[in-house]
Amino acid sequence: MIKKDTNLGSQHEWLARLAYTEPGMEIGTEASTPETTRIMATIHKYGKLIKERDGDCYILDPENSSKEIMLILGNFKFPIIDKTELEMKRNIELWGYEDVMENIWFCHTPIYGKPCGLCHPCAVKIKSGMDFLLPKSALKRYGRKDKTPYNVIYKLKRRISQYFI
Repeated sequence: MIKKDTNLGSQHEWLARLAYTEPGMEIGTEASTPETTRIMATIHKYGKLIKERDGDCYILDPENSSKEIMLILGNFKFPIIDKTELEMKRNIELWGYEDVMENIWFCHTPIYGKPCGLCHPCAVKIKSGMDFLLPKSALKRYGRKDKTPYNVIYKLKRRISQYFI
């Protein structure tokens, strides 16, 4: 039901299964509007976040969240959900974590193991000023994404990958 209504990515189903065995896992979703990210749209529609009693993270409020969202996201903590991408960028630079950020994963359809620049998460990173996380080739593809060959190839790759995942 939630996946159909919000088009939440399949990675959240996999991560939910892992978090079920390891409750308290942290998921790095930054502050954004429900229109920007599917996970925020899902939380906004089906749940309510509250601050953890003994920590700095947010968690889903079991009293005010649906059973469905509790199954998918109820075992996660959200440590940066109150911070914008730009706040995160400032902190990364301040703390000297640029090298660590080279190893984060957000792309749905990587090309040769690097962000594609065409999928929704890549577009969100670029639009929010976090484009330094993408290689030059991905930024070039993003600039050309509305051109027919890139758009057709991307959509075809997404459709084919659905059958193998």
